[in-house]
Amino acid sequence: MAEMKPRGYWTLERILEESREIICVEGDLPSEPRFREIGRYDLFKAIKRHGGLRKIRDTLGLEQRRKEDGYWTKETVLAEAREVIKNLGYLPSQKEMYSLGRADLWNQLILHGGVEHFRNLLGLDSLQKPAGFWQDESNVMEEVEKVKGENGLERMPSQAKLKKMGHTSLVTAIDKYHGGFYEFRKRLGEEPLEGKKGYLKDWENVSTMLLEIVGEIGHFPSQSELIGAEKTITEFCNKQVSWRPSSHKRKNGLWANPN
Repeated sequence: MAEMKPRGYWTLERILEESREIICVEGDLPSEPRFREIGRYDLFKAIKRHGGLRKIRDTLGLEQRRKEDGYWTKETVLAEAREVIKNLGYLPSQKEMYSLGRADLWNQLILHGGVEHFRNLLGLDSLQKPAGFWQDESNVMEEVEKVKGENGLERMPSQAKLKKMGHTSLVTAIDKYHGGFYEFRKRLGEEPLEGKKGYLKDWENVSTMLLEIVGEIGHFPSQSELIGAEKTITEFCNKQVSWRPSSHKRKNGLWANPN
């Protein structure tokens, strides 16, 4: 939950500024349910008071992307993907799609069969790996490093984040052939901090880990996102603290110790 803003805080300039920050993370200006999900319903209410989402989208120079129910079919996904390819000359990555404000199209590519499926339908070169590729640990490590480098990350993204980025084959390979994310992260030299004895008994350490996850996904995680990120921290949060942000007072950018 966002901190209470003082009276008079929500000027049009501040609304536009905070909207731009969210667009950088989400890839587009979210819908009302998404504003609630990421804990920024305060901004949504301010947008409503200043003319609504459509007006703010127009002011920010965003295309009106709200589609009618039933709009997204395999055919419309193909048509919009072809339009993007026509403009750029290639099908962008997830990061590029988000920066272009086309998170909607990327999400539909995933939902309607996956990026590789649409690359085949569009007649683009396949990104499929040769037989046995994913069983080779060195190949998987190289793919992880490539993902980190392309996205400016210091650590391997969580399982949920990799799936959202479109790397489902990489996720499957780590789970199926290489011991799962907990073990594979250690092989990368990214020792899970929560594995240290007594580490999670210190709330500051928990805060640090949560902020790392927030840095990955751009908002305070839901329980399912925590499960996708790190199993141990989820178990700790469920057993020892009420981990939803609304139950804690924010202090210096961290969530204060609930005890």
